Amino acid sequence: MALGEGITCDAELLETLRLALSKITPRELEDYARSTPSFLTGGFRATKPQLLRARIMSMLASAEPVDARLRALLRDQVRRSLEAGGGAAAVQRELEGARASLAALKGADARLAKESQARAQLEAKVAALEGKAAALERERGALRQRLERAEAEARSLAADMESRCEAAVQARLACEFAKIIGGDATAATSGASDGGLDAGRIVAAIESSRDSEVAAWRLCADMLSGAGALDADARGAVAIALRRRLAAIHARGLGDDDSDKDADPDSARTIFRRALSGRIPAILLIDAHNSLFALQGRYRLKSEHHWPTAQARDWFVRDVCNLLSGMPNLRAYIVFDGPERSDRTASANVVVIYSGGTGEHRADGVLVDQAKFLQSAGAENMIIFTNDGELAGLASRHGAKNLAPTVLGDLM
Repeated sequence: MALGEGITCDAELLETLRLALSKITPRELEDYARSTPSFLTGGFRATKPQLLRARIMSMLASAEPVDARLRALLRDQVRRSLEAGGGAAAVQRELEGARASLAALKGADARLAKESQARAQLEAKVAALEGKAAALERERGALRQRLERAEAEARSLAADMESRCEAAVQARLACEFAKIIGGDATAATSGASDGGLDAGRIVAAIESSRDSEVAAWRLCADMLSGAGALDADARGAVAIALRRRLAAIHARGLGDDDSDKDADPDSARTIFRRALSGRIPAILLIDAHNSLFALQGRYRLKSEHHWPTAQARDWFVRDVCNLLSGMPNLRAYIVFDGPERSDRTASANVVVIYSGGTGEHRADGVLVDQAKFLQSAGAENMIIFTNDGELAGLASRHGAKNLAPTVLGDLM
């Protein structure tokens, strides 16, 4: 651009002229455009200040000379700016501020470009990770299907193995049973006055049997009893042997073990387990109605609307007597709520007590008094079977340990 002869325009001057042009009023620009022939041709609108400034800047940036009217207009505006803003220093400060703003915009553009690049990299990384996750999920689904097939095969093998084991047990028992009933006729019937089977040999076979064989021996005993092959004494002896084996099996499942150094020797489970195996004496205090409520699945019939019934009480007493039959080291006191006090001996080591009195939990006082009396008599290893926490706490003051009635029910 040429402002005049010998005057060259560099970028710094052009920026100064742009600032001066931005301060010229729209009216002055319109007057200049209307008085300049080049602005009156081509349908240019002189009423648009922004368009006028843009066209004038293009003229200033070109190599064409600027007319005297525009030079005067710019000169006057520069002079006004100097007079209003403190001279050249103010213009310089404004120019520097504009340059700083421009540099800031360029820096912002650079940061934006850098952030855009980082965002593109992150998006690519996320896409790659999503692809890996999808592949892992497909692999996981395939592994899950393989696991399900393996578990199905394992269940099938376990069922087959169990069937084969059961068949092996039955075969072994059949051999032993055949030896007992098909061996020497004199030995097989010795001790049996009516020519029946030798109960002693059956009892010995039961006592030496494995845990997995006891259920099968129980079935054999039921079949023999039903067929009349065992007399009353033989049936009783076989029943006692079966109960002893079942009690020993359940005792091992009560949770404590002598080989476990951390087992509490004074815990109710340890005491009960040792008593069932015949190693120590023990006294069982049974909260009978509480136990029947806990064992309704065993003793209650669907047709019964009142609970507990007399039949359920009789069945419960019978099962406790059967459980303790042949176990002289165990004694049991079964205490029911009842309007009238009564005590009766149900078997050699089982006593049934009705509490007497009125109100609920009448048996509680009898149980606590019984524990107190037995403690004063020097009795040890007392166990109270109840789910009543308050009753268990009162009985514990007199040395009674507590177990849930379901523990007792599992043995019967």
